[in-house]
Amino acid sequence: MSKTVRKPNPEEQAVLESLQVRTAEQCELKRCHQLLDEHHYLGSPKPVGERLYYVVTDAQGQWRAVLIFAAAAKHLRARDQWIGWTDAQREKRLPLVVNNIRFLLVPRQTFPNLGTKSLRLALSRLSRDWQTKYGHPVLVVETFVDPEQFCGTVYTANGWEELGQTDGSGRHQRDYYVRHDKPKRLFVRELCSNARRSLQAEHLKPTLAMVEAKAGVRSRHTVTEIKSIIERLRGVPDYRKKIGTYPLGSLLALYLLAVLCGAPRGSKDLAKFARKLSQGQRRALGIRQRQGRYPAPSQPTCWRLLEEIRGTQLEQALLQVQERLRGPAPKEELIALDGKEPSHGGGHSVLTAVCVPSQYYLASAVVDTKTNEIPVAQKLFPDLDLKGRFVSLDALHTQTQTARDIVLEGGGDYLLTVKDNQLKLHQNIEKLLPAPKADFPPWQPTPTEYRTFQYEKGRNVSRSIRTQAVGPEQACFPLAAQAARLLRQAQGRKDENICLITSAEPEKLDAQKWLEFNWAGFGGIENGLHQRLDVSQNDDRCRIRHPYAMFVAGLFRRISNSLFMEWRSHQPHPEYLTTTDFQAAMAEDHCKAALRLLFVKRPSLKPP
Repeated sequence: MSKTVRKPNPEEQAVLESLQVRTAEQCELKRCHQLLDEHHYLGSPKPVGERLYYVVTDAQGQWRAVLIFAAAAKHLRARDQWIGWTDAQREKRLPLVVNNIRFLLVPRQTFPNLGTKSLRLALSRLSRDWQTKYGHPVLVVETFVDPEQFCGTVYTANGWEELGQTDGSGRHQRDYYVRHDKPKRLFVRELCSNARRSLQAEHLKPTLAMVEAKAGVRSRHTVTEIKSIIERLRGVPDYRKKIGTYPLGSLLALYLLAVLCGAPRGSKDLAKFARKLSQGQRRALGIRQRQGRYPAPSQPTCWRLLEEIRGTQLEQALLQVQERLRGPAPKEELIALDGKEPSHGGGHSVLTAVCVPSQYYLASAVVDTKTNEIPVAQKLFPDLDLKGRFVSLDALHTQTQTARDIVLEGGGDYLLTVKDNQLKLHQNIEKLLPAPKADFPPWQPTPTEYRTFQYEKGRNVSRSIRTQAVGPEQACFPLAAQAARLLRQAQGRKDENICLITSAEPEKLDAQKWLEFNWAGFGGIENGLHQRLDVSQNDDRCRIRHPYAMFVAGLFRRISNSLFMEWRSHQPHPEYLTTTDFQAAMAEDHCKAALRLLFVKRPSLKPP
């Protein structure tokens, strides 16, 4: 909508020259919020953390404008690319960026150039005031402008740079984003020269270093304390009010020992395994003496363990055991999520997140019969460290909310398969991108085309991929950056054409890497985890139907599979070793290797 442009008259010019800006006093905050509630289309905010309120007044002390600056948005891809910092740098240096979350010109007192002058005065002292109140300056300021309400002229006139539009999602409460279909224009500005260079530098200047010191260092390694595995298991809180012959740590150590040595199907096999242990082994596990002997737990005792133990606390203890033996999760590997329903599980399934190809266990959750994997996966994302990671899921999870959770909340990039459950997206990809030809030369790969040949299960298999950069509007899918068509040809089988979508840009994910991740995600979760669970861990033969007990039993099996991968990596000719070989090695000589793993102060799966 065009408006008549006019210059301020002499009286208004005099007011402009007399404008002053100051930080609002504590007693004036109530008035600031009242004005915003009455006259700002977003109302008054509820900022948390560091923030500053500014009031612009004229020579007579009348309020002309109110501005609020607060913490910057956690994830903004366009801003982060504009700054050029890494995810680790952003995590520590984000307090050096602030957001102009509210800007209100008091109604019935506005005239041309009032907004521009008010903003300029506030920016001229913003960094200095921030230094005074919070002990550090700010280098960059950002803001969002609703294109349906404003043109952003106030910001462009003050030298702000527009970086594009947001995705049209807003943070709702704490845990997830909600689509509101009102994308905002993103404006940014440096408050001092070379601000971006300072933010992306390897080391901050001494005047800014306190920001990183306050953020602290995020440890990627285990604590240096020496603690045996069984001591970690003894740290899990007991679910019983009265502890008798079998302390909880002893039962957990017994279960882990059984899974390492023979893969029990349930409580009956676990009780049978316990009866085969010697008196000395039971004493070492912490079983208490009764009538001069160390008894073996019965089947009901083992079943109550599976049914009543707190799975979350057990999972944390087993994750610590895994980290003690394998180190932290490999950051360069793909995170794959998929569900598996045991044959006798009563309809329940377990959704698992692992790193592939290392099979490093990350998290899992039970999928109830009254729901599906989609909401369970979305609840699992906050428990995973997705920053800078690629996350692969099957076509069921190609959902807009799942994509936003991975990118906006988690800071990762999704790799999704597109099928007819997202018909519009599937059709858009087929229109935008032609399918790869079966005969293009594999010896001439390009950043957007790649082909592989493999011999799998007695068949020659070729995979060809073609990628293309797309936008969210083209694909009609949030945060989309690339689309791909994959052609899979197997000897004696019908050709498969698959559509793919990702939020990773071409500079971050080329055709070769995408094809490798596609196979790693499918092969790593299906062949690397599910097949081993069925063949060697008796998962499909297990008749546990209680969902909570199923989760606990599955947790032990998945940790055992992760430890097997670590053990195999230290053996000669690891490609020929199976989970059964690992179990046999642990059970050899009356479970000597498994017991040593539980009790030594420096546990390791490396050969002695």
